[in-house]
Amino acid sequence: MVRNRGLVLVLVLSLVAASGCASFRKGGSSQAESTGSKSDSKEDAAKSAKAKEKSAKKKAEEKVDKLRKKEQQLHYAELEREIEALNAAVAERASEESIEKAERELKNTQEALQHFQDVESPMKLSRSNLGLERATWNMEAQRQELHELEVMYQKEEIATLTKELVLQRGQKRLQFAKSDLEMRQKDNATLTDHELPKTLRERTVAVSNAMSDLRKAKSKQEEQVLSRKLKELKAKHGMEELRREISKLRNEDPQDDEEDEK
Repeated sequence: MVRNRGLVLVLVLSLVAASGCASFRKGGSSQAESTGSKSDSKEDAAKSAKAKEKSAKKKAEEKVDKLRKKEQQLHYAELEREIEALNAAVAERASEESIEKAERELKNTQEALQHFQDVESPMKLSRSNLGLERATWNMEAQRQELHELEVMYQKEEIATLTKELVLQRGQKRLQFAKSDLEMRQKDNATLTDHELPKTLRERTVAVSNAMSDLRKAKSKQEEQVLSRKLKELKAKHGMEELRREISKLRNEDPQDDEEDEK
């Protein structure tokens, strides 16, 4: 009986000892797990901070690079605008010279046409008519003179060398006068029907062409003016847009990017 009670007591003491060891081991394990969790949390926070710092640095570099490119674009645009202004001035001067040249050409052609109508054509026609009239009169004079010789020598029955020579010369002069008259008639017809009308058409066409060239020169000048204004407006708007973008980049708060990321 006493022996059984001793065995029971030993068994109870063994169970109490085992329970204490288990509790000790469990407490040590929980404490280790808590310490490891805190260490992992600190490491994650450090990694996150480093990643944010790297991202912020990258964005700052990108912003600086973007700002630099925009400033370069603005500088190039300003230079291009100055070059365009110089080219526009040269083109404007060339356009004015073209208009002045076209105006001089128109004036010259109009004066040439007027001079032809008032002076050249009447003078040529009068000279041709005078030559024709002189040739007609000369032929008639030679005819009359030959007729007088023939009448005078008809009374002589004997043919002499002098008579033959005189009549032959008279006939020859009449023949030349007829040929001269025919040539002058043809020349007069050519002048009246062809040369004068042709010259008149040419002078008239020259005036028409000069007027057309002047209109083209003025239209080209107007086109250049409108084109220049359009280019100036585009350049102005483009530069204003670049300035706005540059100002926005310069005044941009880095925290805005962080808020956008969140």
